[in-house]
Amino acid sequence: MTTPSSQVIHEETGLHIQVGLEGQDHNIEELTRLFDLLRPYSAEILLSRVEDLMNFVFHPSTVYFGVLSTVTKEPPPGTKSKSKAKSQTTPPTKKNKKQKGKAEAPSDVELVTVTRLVGFIYLTMDTRYATGVLDLAELDVGIVLFPTHRKKGHARRAMDFVLKHAFQHLKAHRVQAVLVDKDAPSRDRMIKLLTQQSFAYEGARRRALCSPVDRQWKDIEYLSILDTEYLVRHYHTPAPKSHWDELLSRHQSEREELLLWDEKQQSSRGGKFSSTKKKIRKVTSAETIVGAPSEDESAPDSVSCKASGLESDTRGHPPLGSPKIPRSPSPASTLSGSGWDMVSVASSSSSEESTFELETKGEGNTELIPGDPELMGVGGSL
Repeated sequence: MTTPSSQVIHEETGLHIQVGLEGQDHNIEELTRLFDLLRPYSAEILLSRVEDLMNFVFHPSTVYFGVLSTVTKEPPPGTKSKSKAKSQTTPPTKKNKKQKGKAEAPSDVELVTVTRLVGFIYLTMDTRYATGVLDLAELDVGIVLFPTHRKKGHARRAMDFVLKHAFQHLKAHRVQAVLVDKDAPSRDRMIKLLTQQSFAYEGARRRALCSPVDRQWKDIEYLSILDTEYLVRHYHTPAPKSHWDELLSRHQSEREELLLWDEKQQSSRGGKFSSTKKKIRKVTSAETIVGAPSEDESAPDSVSCKASGLESDTRGHPPLGSPKIPRSPSPASTLSGSGWDMVSVASSSSSEESTFELETKGEGNTELIPGDPELMGVGGSL
């Protein structure tokens, strides 16, 4: 590994990262306990079929393993610092709050270096792919911290450091995080951390992994970030602050893709009318569709009066899988039981477009028009 054995990640908190287990003999027991806590929820550990920390660190798939710790200068135990003594006699002020947590030892007391184990972070590659130039094209990332060191920003700073190493030094094309079990206690915290790092949620594979720990099938979820996204993440769009913001942004993007797909489907129907597109405009108390398909080219997704449930007799529904295509309503037809009234139907054998104009009256029921972007809602869930 070309990375120096130990590097400072954050000066203020004293967060350090050390590559490998060199010099960690006194921490092996704690690291092993942390490894055992992570193992049931780490896809990389489960797929590598290892059961102990040492075998995982030296496994061929492990590209990077960093031990996280804080290194600070503190007075010896039992020595009361000046700042602590001052806080007991002086009411809290803005200046005191700013210096909170920074102990000042008496001038005649020598500070000692205190190292506290925080956790570890790793990068692995998928050994199922063919060896060669693209060995490091895709990397998996994982991190675990002791509960006492969470909610202090250590995970975010460590993830920043490792992503920089993956994209700039290892030249990875993609870094992904694979979360095992939607009921995992740390799932929500991990998704929030990755979302704030501009990871994109890609979806879930249901019961895709059989855990060797409890012999149960587990759902796995994927979040990833590409090298191009990493380069522009600070210059393009700010990363979502929460998983909810990311979900809304993703649904908006998927909705736009769905509308584009629907537009292509409408354009590809009808042979000589393939260039005719559905256009939607708003008018007062009415929704007008210009360029709707004619009776001969009615779309399969068009809704008839019976199929839409506007009539009380539901026996008029066409059977599932019926090849019969619903026909457009005739000029004399009326939508009964709803607030929609057919005003006019203009069609001509010589024209290539037909116009339907619908008008609503009073407080009546309304009918959704398939493909109308103003009426389509955002759906789906994680």
